[in-house]
Formats: sequence, C-alpha cells, structure tokens
Amino acid sequence: MRRSREDLLRVLLDTATDLAALRDVEAVLQAIVRRTRAVVGADMAYISLNDPERGDTYIRQSDGVTTPAYRALRMPLGVGVLGQVATGLAPFQTTAYLDDASVVHDPEVDEIVRAEAVETIMGAPLTVAGRVIGALIVAERRARRFGPEEVSCVESIAKQAAVAIDNSLRFEEIAQQAELFNAEHKRSAAELQLATRILELDRRLLDAVMVSPDVGRVLTVGRGALDDDLYLRDTSGALIATTADPAGGVPESGTAVAVTAVTARTCPPKRTQAPTSIPAGCRIPFTGPAPSRRCCGRAATRPAGQRPGRRTTSGGTAPAAPPAGRPPPAPPPPAARAPRMPPAAVP
Repeated sequence: MRRSREDLLRVLLDTATDLAALRDVEAVLQAIVRRTRAVVGADMAYISLNDPERGDTYIRQSDGVTTPAYRALRMPLGVGVLGQVATGLAPFQTTAYLDDASVVHDPEVDEIVRAEAVETIMGAPLTVAGRVIGALIVAERRARRFGPEEVSCVESIAKQAAVAIDNSLRFEEIAQQAELFNAEHKRSAAELQLATRILELDRRLLDAVMVSPDVGRVLTVGRGALDDDLYLRDTSGALIATTADPAGGVPESGTAVAVTAVTARTCPPKRTQAPTSIPAGCRIPFTGPAPSRRCCGRAATRPAGQRPGRRTTSGGTAPAAPPAGRPPPAPPPPAARAPRMPPAAVP
C-alpha cells in the first residue's frame, strides 16, 4: 500500500515526536522498527547497531521477523545488504537478494535469509555527527521495488532514529555512572561511620583502662560495641567477670563470647656485677686505652695518665685533693717574662 507525500510527512513528524519523548534504549528501538514497518507497509523491519571491536553489525531490535536465527543475525561490515548499509555509504536495496551478484554474500547468512524467505531488502544508514552507528532495514518476502519517496522516508526516519538512539545511549551511560557514584558514596559513608565507631570505641576503652581502670567497665564497653555479653576467664577457665547475669548460664570456654585472661610474663632482672670496694689511698695501676665513664646515657672519656678530679663550675676539672697527712703541693713559679724592648729609631 503506497502512501501520499502528505501522509509520509505526517508520519515523519509523529515519529520525531514519539522518539523525542523516549529515554529507554529498547523502547526507542522498538518504536523505530514498528513505525518504519507501518510507514512503508513492509513484511518486516529491523535495526542494527555496529560493533567496532568485532567489525560487524548485529540486529538489536526487529518487528515481523519469524526465525530466531534472523533476529540474532550478526553481519560483517560490507557483507550483505545489512553490512553494506551499515558502512554508511548510502541507502541500498535489492529485489532478489540471494541472486544479486552486486551484493557480497556469506554462505551462512544466505542460509538464514533463505529460511526467512526474504527476497527484497532495502535500508538506510544511521549516522549522527558524522559517525555511523548502525542501519535501518525493511524487507519483503516477495519481489518489490521501493519508490524514491519510500526510500527517502526510510532515510529520514533513520536520521531521526540515529539522534534518538545516540541520546538514549548517552542517557543510559549517564544513569549507569550515576548509579556507580551513588554506590561509591554509600560505601564511603559506611566506611566513615565504621571509622567513627572505632575511634569512639578506642576512646572509651582508653578511658576505662587508663583513667579509672576497671574490668567491669572494659567489658561493658566491649558489650556495647559487639552487642553481646562478654565473659572474662583466667587461664584455668574460672570466671573472673561478665556483663551477663551469671544465673542465666555461662558459655563454655572457647566460644565467641568467652574471653580468656592471659597473665603477662615478667622478664627476670638482669644480673649486675657487685661493686668492688677500693681502700682509700690505694692506687690501681692502669694500662691500656682510657676508660670511659657513663653519666646519664653519655660516655665521658679521660686521657690515659690523667688523675680523676672533681668537676668545677666552669666545666674544667680541678686537681684531686691530696691524701690525709700530706701537705698540698706548692704552686709552680710564674714564668719569667722577657723585658719589652723599645722600638728602634729609624734614621
């Protein structure tokens, strides 16, 4: 059934209005194939999307196709009418697909087309912003020649459909990203809440242990964090303290809510050599490197042969006190100074 030019223009306007109101990709594709099939009165219509990674185009949505293999058809770019139209060159049609030598054939695809009993195929590329994203195809199970107005109508629908599909794909991608961001936000909020609870628990445990040490308070803080009763036992299994009512029964040692107290091991004291007492006035001969004396963690060295003495306020070392009954040594005489000679007169 052929339509007048006015009817085709009216259908194009209605198609553009319907596609602009849709956001779901599958709903847009289904509306395109149904409207295109109704416009030209064809036996079937289908739309394909290109897969650049695989180098082919696949039927995404169809209307009027009866065989499952045809509905799931994938066509290499440049092969068959679908693959040729999906390259974006121009609209193309054939009235006898299986016998048309101008079409690049694939044996497996030809068997699928033969099973669907398709003879006439016509289609237009889906282009948007200079990119080819697929093809819009109508087909007949009989020989039919589509007129120029019908070809132009399918081409116009394909242009509108390309924009609608591209917008829907972008909208779907944005919705997926928004969902991912929302999930990431929820995960970050949960992690922040957990970190806050851990910090609060740490503060309460420090207060229970350091400020006013009390086993009961520590167990109470732990019960509030774990939402379960705690039981503290010693190494022999005897109950020390608990947050539960002892009359309600005590779980066996080793359960998830039973805590065993382990006594801390104390290191034995280090063995220190007893100080040796030296009689007053007794001198001990010393040979070898200068001994070192540690004071407040720092080592102070004394040259060999220097006698120990007391430290003065100025930081030097005063001579040692003489033994009892011996007079102090006389101070050394001052060094004689050479007389200063007047400067020689210059003649």
